[in-house]
Amino acid sequence: MAHRGAVRPGATASCEPPCPRLYLHRRGRFHLVRDILWHGLPEWAGHVKLLGMDELREKKVGPAVVIAGMLVAAVVYLRWQGRVWWCEQGDGWPVSFKVSSPHNSQHLLDPYSFSHLLHGVLFFGFFWLFRARMSFWWRLAAAAAVEVAWEVMENSPFIINRYRTATITVGYEGDSIINSLGDVLSFVAGFYLAKRLGLWKAVLVFLVVELAMLAMIRDNLALNVLMLLWPIDAIRHWQAGG
Repeated sequence: MAHRGAVRPGATASCEPPCPRLYLHRRGRFHLVRDILWHGLPEWAGHVKLLGMDELREKKVGPAVVIAGMLVAAVVYLRWQGRVWWCEQGDGWPVSFKVSSPHNSQHLLDPYSFSHLLHGVLFFGFFWLFRARMSFWWRLAAAAAVEVAWEVMENSPFIINRYRTATITVGYEGDSIINSLGDVLSFVAGFYLAKRLGLWKAVLVFLVVELAMLAMIRDNLALNVLMLLWPIDAIRHWQAGG
C-alpha cells in the first residue's frame, strides 16, 4: 500500500509552487497563519505574491504619488497667494462650528467639511461610469484633481469676493491652508464612503447630510451652489436669521 503523499511509480514530483488561492481554499486563513507561526514561511512564499498584497500595493502607489504631488503644488500656490497656515485668532482647536465668525474656514474641520464630504459622494457616482477603464484608485486620483483645482479656485480673489457679496459669508477672507487640506481629506472620505455604501445608501446619506446642514446652519451644498451662481435675496435674508 502506497503511503499517503508518496509519488506514484513513473510520476515525477512537481517543483511548481502551489497556488496560494488553492492553498487558502484547502487550509483556510487561520491554518495558514498558524502554519507560518509554527513552521515559518512555506518554501513557495518566495515564488508567489502572497494573498495579492503586492499587486494591491502596486495599484495604490501611482495614484497616491499623483495625489500627494497635487497637494504639494496646491499648498505652494496657496501660500504664494498669501493664504495663512492656520486660524489667526489664536485658537488651536482643530474643529470650529462657528460659521459666522473669523474662525470659519480657518481650522482643519468646520460645518462645511460635510459639503466636501458630499463632493466625494457625487464624484464617486460620476467616476463610477469609468469603472471599466479605470481602477478605483485612479478614479480617486482623477476626482481628487477636480477637488484640488476647486480649492485653488475657491481661494482666488474672484471667488472670495463672490462669496462676500452673494452669500451669507460676508467676512469671508479665504480658507487657511490647513482648512483646504481638511476639505480634500473630507472629499476623500466621502469618495471612499460612497464606495462602501453603494448607490441607495449613499443617496440616503447625501439627503440626510443636506437636511441636517440646512437645519443647523441654514446652508448646505445645494444652497451654496445656488447662491454662488444665482443669488436670491430672500434666501440670503433667511440665512442671515431674518
